[in-house]
Amino acid sequence: MQQIGDQLGVSAKTICLDLWEANDEYRAEYLPYVKRWHTRQVAQTEALILAHWPNRHTKPSADVILKALERQARLLGTDAPVKITPTNIDGSRPYGQDGDASIDAKITALLAETAGPNALPVIDVSGNGHSGNGDGRKGTDG
Repeated sequence: MQQIGDQLGVSAKTICLDLWEANDEYRAEYLPYVKRWHTRQVAQTEALILAHWPNRHTKPSADVILKALERQARLLGTDAPVKITPTNIDGSRPYGQDGDASIDAKITALLAETAGPNALPVIDVSGNGHSGNGDGRKGTDG
């Protein structure tokens, strides 16, 4: 945004606001077409379902009906959202199962391994009030 603003002699904020306005205008202009397309798609899925309904006990018709119902549910937004459970990096445990204390300990251990005489001060986030350079030496913050 900043590069565009620099080229046009305006701020990045102005570019952002102009883009939002253009987007709103575009949506307002094309919304009727999108609604018509949406209505047509729903009608087509309904026609498929009705056409195959008399043979719904056969596998081919049952498959078409099921796919049409799934498509219709997506179009109408009636499906519940898919739930995704976050896990740790290797996917073996739910995210956060190790707990904050364990994560803090791992970070502290990693910092201690990489600390040297020129290491930057480490701020302790565990709440125990200690801080330092990761190697037991007192840091500049306490």
